[in-house]
Amino acid sequence: MRTSVHTYDDDEYNPREQGVYVGHFEMDSATAYQEARDITGASVHPVPKYAHQTLYYTSGGRWVLRTSSQREGSQLRTEYIDAADAKAWLRRNQDDDVIEERFGQEPEEVGPRLGGRPAIGPKWEVRLDAEVRRRVAEYGQGRPRADVLRDLIVAGLAASTQA
Repeated sequence: MRTSVHTYDDDEYNPREQGVYVGHFEMDSATAYQEARDITGASVHPVPKYAHQTLYYTSGGRWVLRTSSQREGSQLRTEYIDAADAKAWLRRNQDDDVIEERFGQEPEEVGPRLGGRPAIGPKWEVRLDAEVRRRVAEYGQGRPRADVLRDLIVAGLAASTQA
């Protein structure tokens, strides 16, 4: 069965909003994950009372979230979501086996690093060709690359202001 997918003006579930068509998927070839419910029968996901969700993984590898409500006059909401939102949905649903199947095994522990060197400033990324990387490594003589690059940048800036 072909199912339409829409985008919506707001991030919050509005049972009367129609949405704008952005695509479709074949529900029969998608894998469905039903929401978990608490002891009262309510969804464990942040949806209004009487609303329920089903997450689909399509044959094309996309995630689709379908939200429905038992309230009269409400519209079915079907939208694409990214992998991070799908993973968060599955985590709230306590579907650890599905997370491992779709996203790979998670580390045993995740959290902020405690200890180590304090941050000096915001992170910058740069791409260097092989020859420049070789020269930086040679210049650094085994010192940490970040320290060597900082020293080279400071020295280069100092030389350019003296010229």
